[in-house]
Amino acid sequence: MPDIGTTSWLLKAFRDLSTERQVGMSVGPIPLSAIWAYSDRHQLGDLFILQIQRLDEHYMKVMHDGHSQSN
Repeated sequence: MPDIGTTSWLLKAFRDLSTERQVGMSVGPIPLSAIWAYSDRHQLGDLFILQIQRLDEHYMKVMHDGHSQSN
């Protein structure tokens, strides 16, 4: 997992934002527009956006690697 100084509120935000993913044949990334809206609503800054993007990149890699191993 990326070393970004994760706190419980950040994981809650990530979990909340994960509901915005498009799901079809595979799981898509969290839309940047959803991250921006969440950041604006909760008055968070650019660091929050970067942290969520890093978590999402890691999540997508794990999902992709796990899917590749199961085939």
